[in-house]
Amino acid sequence: TSIVRVNVLDVNDNLPVIILPLLQNDTAEIPVPRNVGIGYIVTTVKAVDHDHGESGHLTYEITEGNDDHLFEMDAVGGEVRTAHALWEEVAPVVELVVKVTDHGKPPLSAVAKLIIKANTETAPGGGSSASGEQQHWDVSLPLIVTLCIISVMLLAVMTAIAVKSKHQDKETGNYNCRMAEYSNPPVGKGKKKRINKSDI
Repeated sequence: TSIVRVNVLDVNDNLPVIILPLLQNDTAEIPVPRNVGIGYIVTTVKAVDHDHGESGHLTYEITEGNDDHLFEMDAVGGEVRTAHALWEEVAPVVELVVKVTDHGKPPLSAVAKLIIKANTETAPGGGSSASGEQQHWDVSLPLIVTLCIISVMLLAVMTAIAVKSKHQDKETGNYNCRMAEYSNPPVGKGKKKRINKSDI
């Protein structure tokens, strides 16, 4: 009798497939607000690989279009972040080529082009403090007015309930007094008996 051990190795036969961002002809356009600062997540590249084991592990990288080092990419998570505070001043439109590679032997990869464009909008908090305070009040004022109206309505309802309850208690007290008078007539107010001399 002999024992035969068979180790089945997964063949790296599946390419990584990029599912995010949505691509058209392997390209995605991504608008980014101005004045976002360093570390802003422009997009997150996600890919899947149907191979198992090491062949299914993926690594992300920027391979082209980042000569000025305006962006950086997390090798594990796939997040693309700004690496320059005023990247839009250097290049308002940047075309990055990102690559996703599995750990198989031989490794397989997929690429995509990200066209990053500076948007006309400014990121929240990127404007002056005065405009920030104005936006804060624009949001808070309707909320404050709504809360005040609700508080006044609740106060009015509670006041009406208290007045009605007090009025009912007063009527109940008067009714109980009348019932007590009928149930217990006054003593000593009947007809007085006349006393004759013969009774003495």
